[in-house]
Amino acid sequence: MTTPLPKNKERILLNKLRGPLHISFIAESILNCSEYMAIEILKEYMEEGIIEESPDYKNFYKLKKMLKDGKRNGESS
Repeated sequence: MTTPLPKNKERILLNKLRGPLHISFIAESILNCSEYMAIEILKEYMEEGIIEESPDYKNFYKLKKMLKDGKRNGESS
């Protein structure tokens, strides 16, 4: 498990991921770390159901869409 992101970094990351972003941009411009470390961080958010890899573009990540009941796509009750 990687070190949790500081709340301000997490907020910036999640705000930016409203649209798909390439892993290199996420690593260099948002997280200021290596691509490997950025992927490890993003995997944790994927496991929590917060973000997903874009189905249209490899190595692009985005927030999962919220449903009307407040759950994210693919999330069970």
